[in-house]
Amino acid sequence: MKKSLLISFLFFTCFYYAQKNCNIYKLNNTSRYLACLKCEAANVYYQFSKEFQEIHDEAIQIDSNYVYPYVGKSVAYLKSGDFLTWKKLIDKAVQLNPKEYLGYRASCRFQFFHDYTGCIKDIEKLNYLIDYDLGEIHNGDYHLNTIKAISYDAIGQTEKAIGTLNTHMNSKDYFPLIYDHLLMGIFYLKGEKYNQAIVYFNQQKKLNNIAENEYYLGIAYKHLNKVELAQEAMNSSFTLYTKLNRMNDPYSMPYGKIYLMEIKQEIEVLSKLKK
Repeated sequence: MKKSLLISFLFFTCFYYAQKNCNIYKLNNTSRYLACLKCEAANVYYQFSKEFQEIHDEAIQIDSNYVYPYVGKSVAYLKSGDFLTWKKLIDKAVQLNPKEYLGYRASCRFQFFHDYTGCIKDIEKLNYLIDYDLGEIHNGDYHLNTIKAISYDAIGQTEKAIGTLNTHMNSKDYFPLIYDHLLMGIFYLKGEKYNQAIVYFNQQKKLNNIAENEYYLGIAYKHLNKVELAQEAMNSSFTLYTKLNRMNDPYSMPYGKIYLMEIKQEIEVLSKLKK
């Protein structure tokens, strides 16, 4: 959890500063070196300021094939909600350096635009280009293969979602992130495979139990007519939610997130079933 929060913080506050040391260009690429120095000069300005944007424009004029000023400009537009301008800039960054920025564009398509088809295409392109691990998205909550699975589920291809996430979770170097088992449980729940769903919800409980996990566990038990277990899970969900142990993202709504009203409604439904 701490790792996820740190990555999220670094992305939204420091992503702009991630360019390489300018000295690596000094001897063999003068224009790149000067463009890099120009971008460094923007560090003293607020990201949304006119000066910040103009300095990056000047860097582009010096070296139009230097990817960094396009990325630096794009982050400000993403934060401000000007998604059309962001898209033009990040598309240029992807064109110049697809291995570095396809995954980033995919994660933004997933998180901010719900462009699930575009997300899948970007991840597939990246997977074709590289022979190493795709890595996590910018906030550290998901692996790129996980958001690919979520994207399949979001467009109605739940079996593909299960297959994609299952392959990822059984890969050689798999490391569980905070929502992996919850998401697999949700996929199986949507596919009406309730017992399989319960297995994953119980695994999630051991790793990082949150209100959403207990809520969906309760739904699975309800479908199996195990009302007492469903009630137990739903009451646990209520307790976890009120203690703020729930899915959270300050910039968008996580996939599978639930709200207190939904928990209360299910508790009421289950109390009637028990009678």
